[in-house]
Amino acid sequence: MQSLWALVTQRSSGLYRCQCPQCFRTPSRSVRWPRAISASRLWYSSIFAVAATCDVVAKKQREDQWDRAIEQLKKELKEDFTDDLKSDGDAIEISWLANTGLPLNLDNLPPQSIYASPMTRRKAEGKAWSRKKTEVNMLWADVLQLKLFLAILLGNGGSWEGVVLPKTIPSDYKATMMRSEEELKKRIKTKKYDARRIMDFDATLSDWRRTGGDVALSDYRRDGCFEYHQDAKDLNRSLQSLFQQFEVSKVPSSALLSQIAYNMHVSPTPMDVHTWNTLLIGLHHAGNPVLVESVIKCLRMSHCRPNEVTNIAVLNHFTKTGNARAFTHWLGRIRGSGSGLMLARSDVKVTEASQGRLKVKRNGKVLQLPYPTPNVFHAIIKGVLKFSGFESALSLCEEMGREGWGLSALGMIPLLKDCARRGDWSSGLAVWQQMQALKAQGGHVIGVDAHAAMLRLCVKAGKGGWFSQVWHEMHKLKAGKLWDDVGGPEDLLEILSDASHQPGRLDNDDRETDEVGYDFHNKVDHQSRWPNVPDLASGAVRCSG
Repeated sequence: MQSLWALVTQRSSGLYRCQCPQCFRTPSRSVRWPRAISASRLWYSSIFAVAATCDVVAKKQREDQWDRAIEQLKKELKEDFTDDLKSDGDAIEISWLANTGLPLNLDNLPPQSIYASPMTRRKAEGKAWSRKKTEVNMLWADVLQLKLFLAILLGNGGSWEGVVLPKTIPSDYKATMMRSEEELKKRIKTKKYDARRIMDFDATLSDWRRTGGDVALSDYRRDGCFEYHQDAKDLNRSLQSLFQQFEVSKVPSSALLSQIAYNMHVSPTPMDVHTWNTLLIGLHHAGNPVLVESVIKCLRMSHCRPNEVTNIAVLNHFTKTGNARAFTHWLGRIRGSGSGLMLARSDVKVTEASQGRLKVKRNGKVLQLPYPTPNVFHAIIKGVLKFSGFESALSLCEEMGREGWGLSALGMIPLLKDCARRGDWSSGLAVWQQMQALKAQGGHVIGVDAHAAMLRLCVKAGKGGWFSQVWHEMHKLKAGKLWDDVGGPEDLLEILSDASHQPGRLDNDDRETDEVGYDFHNKVDHQSRWPNVPDLASGAVRCSG
């Protein structure tokens, strides 16, 4: 799977300029859809050439070699483009995949959805925020900045001595940052207290005062105009550039986190959902799960309305960190449990047509449920498979299917892999046939990853005819390169038989080979996700305590 933050185009000039949001106004990059690039014959030969030994070590090496080959081939074809969602606040070019759930209905989409029409988004962008909503967002932005300070401090053993900070951060903000652990935690506690207390005030905050001695780290002056949305985009792009610089140049994490906090500090506008998504995904890839948890908490408490990218990022985070309880809790919110993910307008009327996406709670408030999308359901099923297994995933597919949720062919790959791992032929065949049916409806092309899983399943189940058919489809996928370089299905069968620990021959079930052609002309190949990056490491200073 492609890295989400992969840098595809080279950085141009302007590398060392200031990258604060005010100075950072770069036009958004477009997304193009080029032809897929074929791998060289030499590369495939090196991957698939295996020794004809039968000892245990050789079998393990063959299995690892096959796994690496499939993973590399999948990356080359850029198969899982739904994990490469571009969330910079501009229009997102992504196809709606054929799936087993509801069709796409633009009239029922919330404005923050990645599938919402430009008209729907513009209409929502024209609405101004109340003073209360703005203040709540400032408080939780302050909390997140303090959490970033604390992460820098604790990452350096509880001392500011020797911490590397960029020169672009002014001395007064550094002074605010470089506090003791005890003082930072006390400030976080105070701001959380104020964030809870403010909920009892009306929208005008006529009698509102923060706790005495509290120092505001954010000052939002724009709350619902064109300038607001432009500033939000600038903040988002500046944060994206920081994560790019961190990944490419491996600057110290203290430089990354401190500059993120400072960019939040100087922003004249609250963060929009795209900026929250950038923080979620960027901090995850930066290897800081604790801060990802903090972002999720602040996002929820600031009442930001999540979109598909948010839900995918949160669900994938909980899945990868093994946090079953948090995963279940978020899934419950998606389905309308507790306080849900977002409230509907106070004047909304629940009708027969809208009852599937609106849910009335006991307190009279109405929750707006996320629109069922195949990419979010993909993330849900991956998590359920990990935490509860195949049967639970199937039960959830049936249950949530009644709510309009459905899987695309891409989303069924985790189910097929699980069947291949367990050797469950009947279930795996049903999944494979459903994937083929969706492909016939114009769904996502069934790529190498799915074919590899099906080949493993054929070997474990001893289905020679099916193996031949799937092999021919996989052969077509690369226009003959696999066939020429591996030498034919017999050689690959030997690899897979060893890898699957199935030394016996496959039974010939006389399955006819269905040679299906594939067209990869529309595969996504994003240009650089980020604007040009200033060098955080250049001129960085080391703290003396």
